[in-house]
Amino acid sequence: MLFRTVDRTTTGVTTITCTCGSSWKTTKIYVYEAKLELHADEGEWWPPGNFWGHSWWVLSIDGASAILIALNPDPDIRGLMDYLGTAGWWPKEEPKLWGSYPGFVMMGDQNHIPTGSEDWRILFNSLISALQYVKALDTSGGIWSAWSNNCTDQAVLVGEAAGVETIDADDNPTLPSELSDWLNAH
Repeated sequence: MLFRTVDRTTTGVTTITCTCGSSWKTTKIYVYEAKLELHADEGEWWPPGNFWGHSWWVLSIDGASAILIALNPDPDIRGLMDYLGTAGWWPKEEPKLWGSYPGFVMMGDQNHIPTGSEDWRILFNSLISALQYVKALDTSGGIWSAWSNNCTDQAVLVGEAAGVETIDADDNPTLPSELSDWLNAH
């Protein structure tokens, strides 16, 4: 039995070739960093008379999606690549405070400036779980509401899908207090 240790703290690809007589086998070991970021901002008055902040998430992997695709030739996994990056849960029409609207996942930075944010290194399986959750959210036809199932609720759920405890019942969150207080208040 042969053992080979690969450094998990430095990203990259390690190629290992084992030779026995005239036979050989090559394998590649990918080390990458997957990350979840959660952000919140105070937003602005929109529409006039209503104050809307926003919470959003960023799911990322270094080395771009090529590593993920190379490791997972499954088309269902390849379809998750569309959900890497900055995203948030939005209403499909201009919201009113008491209304409920079809929601959707909007990808890309919407020029929000975070007043609170945090990031975590997450495992590959946690990244896949979070991406599957975001895809399901986007394709579910879910309802957005200012009072429930809003951007903050969904950012917290994306964090939980990634295995990150965002807000817990003991009021001892893993988030920094500034972001935790904002999420609890919105």
